[in-house]
Amino acid sequence: MYKLLKALKLLLLIMAFGLTSNIVFAQLAKGNVLITGDLAVNTKTNKETGNFGSNVTKTRSFSIIPNVSYFVTDRLAIGLALGYGRTSIKEENNPSNSVPYLNTIVTKITLGPIVRYFIPLGKKFYFYGEGGFNMEFNNRDYYVGGLINFENPTQDGIRFKANTVRYNIGIRPGITYFLNNRFALDASFGLLGIQNETEKQPENKYKTTEFIFSFIPNSLTFGLSYRFGGTGN
Repeated sequence: MYKLLKALKLLLLIMAFGLTSNIVFAQLAKGNVLITGDLAVNTKTNKETGNFGSNVTKTRSFSIIPNVSYFVTDRLAIGLALGYGRTSIKEENNPSNSVPYLNTIVTKITLGPIVRYFIPLGKKFYFYGEGGFNMEFNNRDYYVGGLINFENPTQDGIRFKANTVRYNIGIRPGITYFLNNRFALDASFGLLGIQNETEKQPENKYKTTEFIFSFIPNSLTFGLSYRFGGTGN
């Protein structure tokens, strides 16, 4: 949370500085091309204590999602996003627990079309709503009962893999701030939509469908955009 607040403070300072400058702002016009790269990094530690001992879960995640969009009309862009992500989850339980260790490595690839509509809030600020259909392919590597070491697992335990295919369709809000006529900073968070997931394990198969309404601070994503082409140069 501290890192998130620092990042938000830095973004606000940059925007405040821009309000006092005289840089020509960008016109998001038909024919423009917008290249955007979203980056998300998250580290979280959660500790729980109950009647059967303590449980500590450490999660580290990283994802990068570049996308290219074309403005079919002024302020309305359609595009394609392709991303990669990796999450490490390490769960350490009190020895009295039947599963002392549960460790998971998740790698994912995402692909899907997006639509963005921008509403100007000032000379350099735009609010946007983004809708999209996202396909996500996950590979999960589980190791139960010993310390994680996928390259050389020497501890006794069970290791197995699972593949997950996830589809979701939804919308999310965001803000774009143009540093100059070409480059812009983006910030977005949350998702409102529907998600379908199918997970295949060695001996089992699970299917779930859920409604997503998530606008928590941990879902904040920052990005950098580059605009070119069209009549709004």
